[in-house]
Amino acid sequence: MKRRLKKQTKIIIAIIILLILVLTIFRIILLCKNKNTNLTKETKITLIDNLDIEVFSEINNLDLIKDIKNGEITSEKEYIDTNTLGKQEINIVYLNENNEEKDYTFTIDIVDTEKPTITFDKELTTTIGK
Repeated sequence: MKRRLKKQTKIIIAIIILLILVLTIFRIILLCKNKNTNLTKETKITLIDNLDIEVFSEINNLDLIKDIKNGEITSEKEYIDTNTLGKQEINIVYLNENNEEKDYTFTIDIVDTEKPTITFDKELTTTIGK
């Protein structure tokens, strides 16, 4: 009888240990799955393909955003000064996947790619050296 009781106790202990192991593995799997789910819901902002903006263009900050996933732009439309050549930092405010307000900064380049043209009526006269 004592042997039988010891054997039953060992079986019960083994079942409990096995059950704890299975529950622990199940919990680890769920935690990993939740981490992967959170990663896929991260806010992603996609800009237009070409951030070289022609000088004297009329363009605003929101024209430069191609797409936003898992978020929302909260910045107001602001026109960008394109009268001066060179790089400019543009800041956009958005709500992320957790509904928190965040800043997103990127750089554009104001360029002049248009070749100059000289127009005149019939005749052009220039003086050299004066």
